[in-house]
Amino acid sequence: MKSKKNYSNMKLLALGLFGVIAINGFAVNYNISFTATGSSFTVGSVIIENTTQKTTVTLPVGDVLNLTSVITAIQQIGLSNDEMTCKTDLQGVTTVSFNSKQAGLVQINAYSMDGRKMAGMSNQSLVGQCNYSLTLPKGMYVLRVQGTAFEYSTKLNVTHSDNNKAEISFLGTESSSAKISKVKSSTQGVIQMLYTAGDQLVFKGYSGNYATYVPSVPTGDATVNFNFVDCTDADGNHYATVTIGTQVWMAENLKTTKYSDSSVIPFGSPTAGSGAPNAYYVRGDASTKDALGLLYKWQTVDAVSNGNKDVSPAGWHVPTYAELSALATQVGTGAQMWTNLRTNDATWNVADGTNSTGFSAKSAGFIWDTGNSPSGKYAWFWSTSKWLGGHGNSFLLMMDGGASNATVDASDNIAISASVRCIKN
Repeated sequence: MKSKKNYSNMKLLALGLFGVIAINGFAVNYNISFTATGSSFTVGSVIIENTTQKTTVTLPVGDVLNLTSVITAIQQIGLSNDEMTCKTDLQGVTTVSFNSKQAGLVQINAYSMDGRKMAGMSNQSLVGQCNYSLTLPKGMYVLRVQGTAFEYSTKLNVTHSDNNKAEISFLGTESSSAKISKVKSSTQGVIQMLYTAGDQLVFKGYSGNYATYVPSVPTGDATVNFNFVDCTDADGNHYATVTIGTQVWMAENLKTTKYSDSSVIPFGSPTAGSGAPNAYYVRGDASTKDALGLLYKWQTVDAVSNGNKDVSPAGWHVPTYAELSALATQVGTGAQMWTNLRTNDATWNVADGTNSTGFSAKSAGFIWDTGNSPSGKYAWFWSTSKWLGGHGNSFLLMMDGGASNATVDASDNIAISASVRCIKN
């Protein structure tokens, strides 16, 4: 009777899913895997931000992302795989191992994402480690095991398979003293994320000290490659990077307190008319440094003013006007650049950013020479180029939330302090 009841539940679940699919017209079901090149060939954890829906998920090392418009049987069943492991080879054959806590009838079934039973069997088992061989076509499944005193379920993603059939066979039971070997599957785990076709995603890949961002609007199964690039300042801070067109940018604000020769960048209070190289905490709050970086006087980044010193990580430099203009050409000007370059996080009090470039601009504000530090609406970034036709002021990338606009223009006052994003040489 228990078996019939569970089958009925899965049948109802399947009908429910088909109803949702019919309503939506199209159900998204994309699998995204990850590779690495550049300074590292391994991918650690991956953070995925859906900037359209303002949601985030984190993938452990090696896991696969499943983008879906329907949260399916995986969540409905309720997962409990602490005592079950699945190891899938490149031919699509999965070895399933779990602990049988009491001798008796064991049922093992594999279901497709729409609730269809793909393979299953029932057999008598002793107490101990039960082992099964499961063959499935390429795809994503829910595996469910039920015994006399236990029940397990887990997600199973078969990314490679030479089989078009689905079958399962019993390999045997080891003694109760045997322990489940916690070997990761070749596909390891699958993490689901709600996704509607056309949503903007930003993939943030990590590998040791390296990090890089890749923006994407997936339209099917895909492999995302992270090209890891070293970006380390004189303080030993490591920065995430992002490729936009042919340019490679820091995806975080500079926060070094030292020049490349290890000499210290002075800290000070904003002083009217001051032309001295200085750095400042955003809003005078040291706790903002990691998230928002530091604000620097233009003289701090200008080699002529600072005694031919360099604030940039080795192999990087503060951009010129031409490089900022090339960025603007790549991502769009005005309101388009404003929304494509910025995040939607809590640093902003205006919520119309898509971050479709992965540039991930945050609102660190800027400092006038009088000490005012507006935030929530502004992000200004220095160049090393002066506007020779004006008052000797420098060009900046200026993002203004009051007007929902971004532009590359000369500042009104060279005594301000602003953020720095470096570009790879």
